[in-house]
Amino acid sequence: MGGQRSIPEDRETMIQMHHVHLPKLADHGFVRWDREAGTVTRGPQFDDIRPLLTVLIENRDDLPGGTVVDSPPS
Repeated sequence: MGGQRSIPEDRETMIQMHHVHLPKLADHGFVRWDREAGTVTRGPQFDDIRPLLTVLIENRDDLPGGTVVDSPPS
């Protein structure tokens, strides 16, 4: 009975965001990440990736489920 317990997908995603994705995005200046406050805002290089985000959002129905979860950047 002592088998492995799986981490729910949303929790695993949050762990990956915290330890992998947000640090990389912040290092490249795409976002500003305040770890203590738990906030993420657009960084000085955000406009460099805006076209990519727009394409992803416009094609969200053709992508695997959960790939795009937010509204278009304004």
